[in-house]
Amino acid sequence: PLAMIAIFGKANLNCLLQGITNDELDYSVDTFNNCTLRLLKEFGVEGELSLKVYKRGFRPEAGGEVRLKIPFVKSLKAVQLVDEGKVKRIRGVSTASKVSPQILNRIVDSARGVLNDYIPDVWIYTDYFKGFKGGNSPGYAVNLVAESTLIAVDECLEVGKAAEDNLPEELGTRVAMRLLDELFYSGFVDTTHQSLVFLLMALSEKKISAVRVGRISTYTVKYLRNLRTFFGVKFQIKNCEDKIVIDEETKSEEENGYDMMKDEDDDSETKEEIPKEFPQNLIFSCWGIGFNNIAKKIL
Repeated sequence: PLAMIAIFGKANLNCLLQGITNDELDYSVDTFNNCTLRLLKEFGVEGELSLKVYKRGFRPEAGGEVRLKIPFVKSLKAVQLVDEGKVKRIRGVSTASKVSPQILNRIVDSARGVLNDYIPDVWIYTDYFKGFKGGNSPGYAVNLVAESTLIAVDECLEVGKAAEDNLPEELGTRVAMRLLDELFYSGFVDTTHQSLVFLLMALSEKKISAVRVGRISTYTVKYLRNLRTFFGVKFQIKNCEDKIVIDEETKSEEENGYDMMKDEDDDSETKEEIPKEFPQNLIFSCWGIGFNNIAKKIL
């Protein structure tokens, strides 16, 4: 909400925020920096757009500190975020405070162990905070972003939970699987950023904006109803025309060899069905209301 108010403010926003930087309820400051700010740039927010972390803050006592800078705009431009392209690389950050630094390496190794089976270019750097920069509570977290799209996931753990839920290896594996799940079902943006994109589209200039998304969350459905109530904006939804189909001729040699070794007379075994198509994406498009910054003159 602060970012949306800031872009239509009278002056550039430059504020110091204190509190929790990583938890299990909201996406972290790393996701905001690597994904949310990039979304604002897509809609024409230009200038000094940054989020700098001075201190990390984990639950329960927080103690985090960040500086947020967002410039104002006169109006938002329409976008066509339809072609998400292929994932070229995966970047991430593993952060911790007031715990052993070796935990970060264990998280990175477990996450790379999952992601390197699909893409070789995976880089997760470690960001360890100690002393007063580590906040008031110990904890560790990891953030992953799939580039060429704007899909990001977060995982955070608090020190002091049950041992089976507090293993760094489990955290790294879980966040890697969540990223693959988002990539499998999502389009240009992940599930958590759908509402922000739809709001920016509704407030953009009086042109058609479109975005490609995957599965729709319950929160997004309610948010679309609110946009229709407050702004009178209705979205047109249609299926993507292009479908990603698995060609029967591209099966691996192991599967072909397995089929050749089967007994032709044995009809008792049931062949496991292989999905032929990936989940269908949707194209959401709307006509922007042309909302302008009333604090600035429009020439």
